[in-house]
Amino acid sequence: MITGFVDGLFVKQNHGIYLVSLPDGDENVKIGTVSVMKVENFTVPDIGFALLPQYTGKGYAQEAGKAMMEYAMRDKSEGGLGYDGVFGFTSATNGQSRKACESLSLEFRGIYPLAVFGGGKSAVYAMRDMEKDLTKYGVLEERLDG
Repeated sequence: MITGFVDGLFVKQNHGIYLVSLPDGDENVKIGTVSVMKVENFTVPDIGFALLPQYTGKGYAQEAGKAMMEYAMRDKSEGGLGYDGVFGFTSATNGQSRKACESLSLEFRGIYPLAVFGGGKSAVYAMRDMEKDLTKYGVLEERLDG
């Protein structure tokens, strides 16, 4: 099921979930994933990461996230994905993920009941140069916190 999901992302979007690993001699140690996925009606992708607990807090999510954002924003003619921006969506109560979004210089834009995540309270982050009006990027729900 997982393989089908990941493969389906690449077939549909030409991008998805990538492995994060560290060199260890002749081997690579798999420590987690970083993703850039375009979901629902959003016009720019959401960046996400998941690391094994023993590798959190060491800057790996920030390093992988920055590389993924650069790839997402790079022009297609230069081998990138050519997006106009990148979102960071996380649970409003997930302090660690919110901190990771901020470490990527994503700007907090508010709490929204995003339908794609079941209408739960989601903290929405966006690149600083993205329009303040997030409806341009497909966020149609009303902001809950102001």
